Amino acid sequence: MRTVSRTHRSKVVELLIERLAFERATIKLYDTVLEKLRPRGGPYASVKAHLRHIREEEKAHEDWLEEQLQTLGGDAHVETDRSLLVRREWRRIEEDAGGDQEPADLFHALLNAEVIDNAGWELLLELADRAHDGEAREAFQQRLHEEQEHLLFVSHIAAVFARSGVLDETVTTLEEASV
Repeated sequence: MRTVSRTHRSKVVELLIERLAFERATIKLYDTVLEKLRPRGGPYASVKAHLRHIREEEKAHEDWLEEQLQTLGGDAHVETDRSLLVRREWRRIEEDAGGDQEPADLFHALLNAEVIDNAGWELLLELADRAHDGEAREAFQQRLHEEQEHLLFVSHIAAVFARSGVLDETVTTLEEASV
């Protein structure tokens, strides 16, 4: 992280703050979805277990970002233009998960969040590549890889449950609901 922060310190700090704001919001979204799915059994048990795993990885990303910001002398609680943009974007995602939404709507909200999350890590990875910072690249690539796995799982689940709703089918087996 040293090379990229020497080359683009203010940009890196701002992007890390943006990622941190997004990770914090994503954790809250996973908590909301898990709470709404709590009373559901059947194929939801496997889905909830995987969502809890993803939530824990998002929490690890949050902790890592806070540590990186501290190392760079950044403030993990300051609001920047980019973190305020995250807050505005996040309102739409929260609306998708608010109220008495059906599971398909909840998974759609997670899908939107994961798409944006992937893009944020891709940007950090590109910045590390341009600065020729192998250490930062490896760290960002690891988190991007985890986010790509989240996206694959959530997109599959969103598709399964959207299809079941459109076709008036019931998801009855773990195979239908799991990757």
